[in-house]
Amino acid sequence: MTNNYNHIAFIYDALVRLVFGHQLVKAQRCFLSELPQNANILFVGGGTGKILPELLSIAQPHIVDYVELSPKMISIAKKRCLHQERVQFIQKDFNDFVPNKKYDVVITFFFLDLFEEEKINRLIQKINMSLSTDGLWLFADFVDRGHYQWYQKVFVKLMYAFFRLFTNVERHKLPHFLNHFAKHSLHTIKVKHFFHGLISSKILVKEKRGA
Repeated sequence: MTNNYNHIAFIYDALVRLVFGHQLVKAQRCFLSELPQNANILFVGGGTGKILPELLSIAQPHIVDYVELSPKMISIAKKRCLHQERVQFIQKDFNDFVPNKKYDVVITFFFLDLFEEEKINRLIQKINMSLSTDGLWLFADFVDRGHYQWYQKVFVKLMYAFFRLFTNVERHKLPHFLNHFAKHSLHTIKVKHFFHGLISSKILVKEKRGA
């Protein structure tokens, strides 16, 4: 079954704020100033677009291709950036999206943690192929760093139980992203952690062959 956030779109931002405070927004915001100006950006699974106005203001992109499956999420995101010709909203599953160009930046915020390992592998491969040679992947997500306290493990189980109930999320536990990054020769150049280490924000690049 396809993940779709239509059922909780109208309460999503309030729910995130109630559970995580400002931690998710901080994780998304922390590296925006590191992005190149006038870039072609692919934003995958952007949801309600809460960070979109800041992305447009800080990064000053040439274009943002905003790929999001939920029409209700897109409707909310559009209202956040009226008269922004730089954003192209694309209501589509990322699996079915066929880019017609390479991107200077790909953004995924709290997107990949929804899927099982094999699908994560395929999605990262597609992200990697969508990046230009010197492109940046701006990543923020819940991550398994291998040393959580018992209460954090309980929190993760409850989080996935909630999202499975309302959105058909496939996972039961946090992914091991580092294994996937290594498999696809992606190198972390900057990282920050939030929410007691459960959230990581990263800038990743393709490793240069022969470097």
